Amino acid sequence: MAIEKRKNTLSTMLFDELESGLDNKAFGKLIMIIKTFKNQQLITSLTHHTAPKEISGKIIYPEQN
Repeated sequence: MAIEKRKNTLSTMLFDELESGLDNKAFGKLIMIIKTFKNQQLITSLTHHTAPKEISGKIIYPEQN
């Protein structure tokens, strides 16, 4: 965010498996913060995660072989 302010431009943010390792309370807080961002967000999520239900937009689902 500091770079965005200095450069006066929005960045792209990548969240890989956003909710892995977070409890429900921490995940909820993180979702609320992410929803306030106005920049592009790229999110990968496993199909059983709840991130796709919480954030509107395109979600990338990685495949594990």
